[in-house]
Amino acid sequence: MKKLLLDYYTKRGFSEEETKKAIKSLEDFLVYLQSSNINEVSESDIDDYIAFLVSKNKNTIDTFLALARYYYLVDNKDIYIHFTKYLGGLGVVENIKERINKHTNNLEEIIFDNINMPILGTKLDEISRYTEKLITKIEDTLTKKELRVSLAGNNHNMPIEPMLKEKGIYENSESLDKYLEDLYIRKIKELEYHYENNLVWYEQKISKRVLEYVKSNQEILSAVRIGDKLYTMKIPYDIEAYLDAKNEDEKAYYLCHCPFARESLKNDQINISKNWCYCSAGYAKFQFDIIFETELPVKVLKSALNKDGSCRFEIDLSGIKYK
Repeated sequence: MKKLLLDYYTKRGFSEEETKKAIKSLEDFLVYLQSSNINEVSESDIDDYIAFLVSKNKNTIDTFLALARYYYLVDNKDIYIHFTKYLGGLGVVENIKERINKHTNNLEEIIFDNINMPILGTKLDEISRYTEKLITKIEDTLTKKELRVSLAGNNHNMPIEPMLKEKGIYENSESLDKYLEDLYIRKIKELEYHYENNLVWYEQKISKRVLEYVKSNQEILSAVRIGDKLYTMKIPYDIEAYLDAKNEDEKAYYLCHCPFARESLKNDQINISKNWCYCSAGYAKFQFDIIFETELPVKVLKSALNKDGSCRFEIDLSGIKYK
């Protein structure tokens, strides 16, 4: 098992120090497990180990990534995806704080006063409690316009290079509508590749059923233009469970991607405003921000937090010259 991780780090050009740290992270986990089989751990086992790492101040990004990569390499998709729940929020709150500073008169100081940012490895339900406090202070401090523009940014630090490539494809397209159709076809092919090769697509396990679902609506993974508006929808976080959901509460939980809010959907004591979903709206529109070289206005039309059955956004192209 160590050789598996060693080969991965070596082939991908990690430094000798980074590789040694990764192997040490795996060895430490094996010691913690004692006689337990590393390949038969549960999500709760991982949660317990992460809590242990936090208690020992060993909750480093390198450790989390090393263990997540190990489970990816042994094709334990469920445990790999579970690690992404902890890693998916890295840098998000820091970026929101920066954007509040940019779009307001230093109001981030008021908002973040006495609110400590969650550390890596914070229990998922505790992160949701933090988010409830944060969005409440944001709503109490900012205007509706300030809130939306502050939250709706590239808070997940998505790389710009793939978006610039999409910009080039759009510029060589016959029209925006044709570009959106082509984008949709390319995304379906991408999912088909992951399905045929039994690969995880971001946090998703791709099945025939998933493919059929995505093929049913161009708004998923692309967009549809109506007038000067683009309409786009998030692909559910766990499509299989989403489709099998027995009620709207289950459906909302399996729909939601957000590591800062998802667990609130299983806890009636945590109430996170749907305005938090403007962060997701920023993620949804970022590609079009790059294509049109401006931050586009966006509205949250439907959201998991509001238990609407889908996460749907309206991106405003008014005043934008498009094909």
